[in-house]
Order: sequence, then structure tokens, then C-alpha cells
Amino acid sequence: MAIVGILGWLLIVVGVIWLTIVAFKTGGVLWAVIVFFLSTLGGLIFCIVKKTGWMQWLIQLVGWVLLFLGGGMAVINSGGMPVR
Repeated sequence: MAIVGILGWLLIVVGVIWLTIVAFKTGGVLWAVIVFFLSTLGGLIFCIVKKTGWMQWLIQLVGWVLLFLGGGMAVINSGGMPVR
């Protein structure tokens, strides 16, 4: 299940970079800095205020879900009972 976590991480990185570019083009440098450093929360605020970038924000959200599921499954499978 590590591949799910890696895929989630990759989607988060792509979503943050893509949304940062959209924020820079739409709102300027300040929005780009907010989106980059506050990734998911800053992106959500940007999308609500500027009414754009929802697809990029959803890519980040799906990435977080996959990262959580990939990491969660790794912890469950590394428990007491071996998986065969």
C-alpha cells in the first residue's frame, strides 16, 4: 500500500504547485505565497475568494486522502498479524 501513499504525496505536490501558479496569475504574489505556505487551507480560502482553482484544490484533497489511506494501511499491516 506504499504506492498509494506515494501517489497521494505526488498529487499533493502537483496540486500545490499548480494552484500556486493559478494564484500568482489570478491574484498576484501575495496569494501565491499564501497558497504555497498554507497549501490546503490557503488554497481553500483562495478558491472561495477568487472563485477559481477548485480542480487544483480537489487534486490536493484527493492526495491527502490517498496519503492518509496509504499510511494508515501500512500501519495496520505492520501490526501483530502477518499478511499472507
